[in-house]
Amino acid sequence: MTADKPAISTPVAILAGSIIIGLGLYFGLRSGRGEQPALGSASASPAGSASTAGQPDSTPRRRDTADTPVPVAAPSVVAQQAQAALDHYKPMLTDRCLHEPRATNAAPAEIRLSFNVTFGADGAQVARGLQEQRGYSDPSVTRCVGDLLPPLKIPPPGAITQVDISLVLR
Repeated sequence: MTADKPAISTPVAILAGSIIIGLGLYFGLRSGRGEQPALGSASASPAGSASTAGQPDSTPRRRDTADTPVPVAAPSVVAQQAQAALDHYKPMLTDRCLHEPRATNAAPAEIRLSFNVTFGADGAQVARGLQEQRGYSDPSVTRCVGDLLPPLKIPPPGAITQVDISLVLR
């Protein structure tokens, strides 16, 4: 062998290393299934079971929620609840975003905004999109609504739900 010619090329070495890592992960994860002690079992506690043999187990146990189905609200019900939550803020948004700016500039008589809102299973807002309707919009009003409107909260729908709702400011 000469000093200027490597014994193995870089791409071959990378490929061989990737295969070894992949096999190690595959067999390592495969053999690790089912070997973890159950939550609340004696082997899961570091103190051991000799001193607590006659006492009730005070370790918190995970409640198995797979057996109890969670009721999921219909999208139409979630949309109604979201619209009611948005309507709660309508007087404040109308006063602060439409009436105050109208005194200084010529905003349209009516502003129409569409919201695309995603709620988590707990009813908290996860994401919100805001869209202006052509001919019924003013960028300063839209910006104000986006800035002042807090995240919406509805009763828990039981699943991640996305709804479309609207807001009309007059």
